[in-house]
Amino acid sequence: MKRKIQVHSETGLSKQYTDLEKRQNTAAKQKKGLENARRLIEECAVTEIVIEAARQAAATARAALHSHWTPRRNDALNAAVAALNKADTLRRGAPDKWRELNTRGATHFRKSEQLLELPSAKTVGKMTAFTRIFNVGFDKNGHVVECPNAVGGRWHGRAAKGGDEYAAWVAPFECSVTEWLGEGGLNWLATTSMTGAKDVVGTHALKAGVDSRGQNATTPEQRPLHADSCWPNSHVAAHAPWGDAHLVIITALQGGTRVPYYPFDKGGEREIVEMGAGDTVVFRGDLIHVGAEYRSLNIRLHCYIDSPCAPQARDNGATYHVLHDSWPIMQRAR
Repeated sequence: MKRKIQVHSETGLSKQYTDLEKRQNTAAKQKKGLENARRLIEECAVTEIVIEAARQAAATARAALHSHWTPRRNDALNAAVAALNKADTLRRGAPDKWRELNTRGATHFRKSEQLLELPSAKTVGKMTAFTRIFNVGFDKNGHVVECPNAVGGRWHGRAAKGGDEYAAWVAPFECSVTEWLGEGGLNWLATTSMTGAKDVVGTHALKAGVDSRGQNATTPEQRPLHADSCWPNSHVAAHAPWGDAHLVIITALQGGTRVPYYPFDKGGEREIVEMGAGDTVVFRGDLIHVGAEYRSLNIRLHCYIDSPCAPQARDNGATYHVLHDSWPIMQRAR
């Protein structure tokens, strides 16, 4: 009996020793694992600090690169284009007006300063079939908002009354514009970047200051502000050579014609050109402008001068309205 008790006692102790050893081993492993975990946590913390420092250093380097390299790049580009424009100006007639056209967006020629073949306002009014254009914007379907009776609207036209494709005044006027601005005149139709010339196209008459019955009525200022040939100020922002830009002209057939516009160099400040009968304003196709208010009949002529190497081709069906970042252009161009 004593022998059995002794055997059972030794067996129990052996198991306890074995369990204790296992627990000690497990504890040792856990302790080692805990120490490893703490070490890894510390290493990770150090690594995170290093990574964050590297991230900040990279951000600082990028900022430094942007602040130094970008202006140098833009300054170099601006200098190259400026030199090209300076040389190009030497081959243009009326170089001061050419420079004003391209640095401010528009230039004004008095009747005595140009030789255009001009019809009278009365002749244009009788010959031309006019259709309504936008004045107070467009509805949700893109249609021109109609003006009610007794409220002045805006119209344009180039077709003849009676069905002919062009009114009789259109061709002589386009030819005289081409002669005046072309190689035999001011040489303003020549492009800078390629051989060839700009085209005088899309000539039409503009009418305002009358209602749908033809009675004098106040036509409010046109909305929205827009450019005629491309997105507002886009050629300036693209660093396009002056000679590559689209042009537009408006010729007054009556006194009191006005062109409100936003010069490139004024940061969004408005100016208004006051025109006498026979005066012409030549302006860039990317210049922001708007039709003025008229309280009585006013007829004037308008034509596009499209450039084959402008940064954007003109879309005849587009209205290039002002965008949120259209000005101040001189800050955007830099």
